[in-house]
Amino acid sequence: MDFLDAKRVHVIGIGGIGTSGLSKILVHRGVVVSGSDASASLITEDLSVRGVAVTIGHSADNVAEDVDAIVYSSAVPTTNPERAAAEERGIPQFSYSVALGAITRKYRTIAVSGTHGKSTTTSMLATILIAAGLEPLVLVGTRVPNFKDGNVYLGAGDIFVVEACEHEAQMMNLSPERIVITNLEPDHLDFYGTFENLSETFKKYVAQIPAEHCVVNGDEASVVALFGDEKPVTFGFENTDVQCTERHSGDGIQYASVAFPDGTHAELKLRIPGAFNVMNALAATTMAMQVGVSPEQAFVALYNFPGSWRRFERVGHFNGAPVISDYGHHPTAIRETVKAAREFFPGKRVVLAYQPHQHHRTKALYGDFIEALADPDALILNEVYHVTGREDAKDAATTSEGLMGDVAARRGEKPHWYAKSLDEVSELIQKHALPDDIILVMGAGDIYKIAHKVCSI
Repeated sequence: MDFLDAKRVHVIGIGGIGTSGLSKILVHRGVVVSGSDASASLITEDLSVRGVAVTIGHSADNVAEDVDAIVYSSAVPTTNPERAAAEERGIPQFSYSVALGAITRKYRTIAVSGTHGKSTTTSMLATILIAAGLEPLVLVGTRVPNFKDGNVYLGAGDIFVVEACEHEAQMMNLSPERIVITNLEPDHLDFYGTFENLSETFKKYVAQIPAEHCVVNGDEASVVALFGDEKPVTFGFENTDVQCTERHSGDGIQYASVAFPDGTHAELKLRIPGAFNVMNALAATTMAMQVGVSPEQAFVALYNFPGSWRRFERVGHFNGAPVISDYGHHPTAIRETVKAAREFFPGKRVVLAYQPHQHHRTKALYGDFIEALADPDALILNEVYHVTGREDAKDAATTSEGLMGDVAARRGEKPHWYAKSLDEVSELIQKHALPDDIILVMGAGDIYKIAHKVCSI
């Protein structure tokens, strides 16, 4: 069965950011969509408002008689009762990435991949193309404030801008016309085993299309090496096709001087901080240029880009201190986000409340986490967020409590606290945060709830 022939689709794990976005696209295409998830959330509530029948809890009874296709998230095992019922009834089942891949074949798809910056780069590129009148279809792994549909933009054009995740090599199920690669570092090693295996998979990924259709981080040798003797289009800070030659911040804006291949220069202005966001903007602009958008158009759109959910998101204040929520969960993301906070708020103490995401990642990148967590001026370390369906029992011994012991040795006299629960994180912020601090709440699990909680106190 061709997935796009389905008339009624049931989505298991519909509360995920990707599966929910796919569901909205299917509804827009005229498909009747139902779904289930383990718990209710803002995402499931939003889908219900849109006419999607969402059931909380999993049961074979959730699969209606007229369902003709199943979509399941990567966290849903074959033993799930709804998948088992579909198997018994002979209903075709598609993973999220396979179903998404079917849609990519109907468009001129631009896939945005990389270890860091995928969501922001996808959001930026989409914002540029929308402002240029190209009306793309967009699916991004976060909510974007200027998208009325949150994590999707339902444009009527022929371009599909999609965040293409490397988790379990999901991007290999897509059929892109063009690819962006923001960067490449060791991650998802529970699936790949080694960085070399990850790199080999990315080599196969980019080999699908001509190198000149790939826009990549030219500052990273590991990214450029994916292409061998081929020459992709590069962006970055050093000897790249599109190059930032100078960058500084002031009054809540960061400024970057950008040189283009034709010898022209222009000034990029962003309302979000950090060198990494300049890189994301360069990636988005360079790809937009490939589909006919001028740098001037791109830079106007980027100046108006407000950022996105849990990407240096300014949630509010606690006791006078700005509270920022961020999804970053890799050591590099921690270092760069702390650095960005210091750039935008010079002279202020950065208090990091961090929740590691997944025991295996914490174990695999243990030394890097120690170095990254040694940096902030004050640290609250929450226990590791357990990822259901992706954790191995042997990795569970790697805990934040154990990690804190090694981090403490590197931090010296800088204050630090371990918090077993989210309530303890909240209590520690309330007890120790000062009016002149910057409170940075980071992690890909549920710690974002604390950012909103302390701002309501």
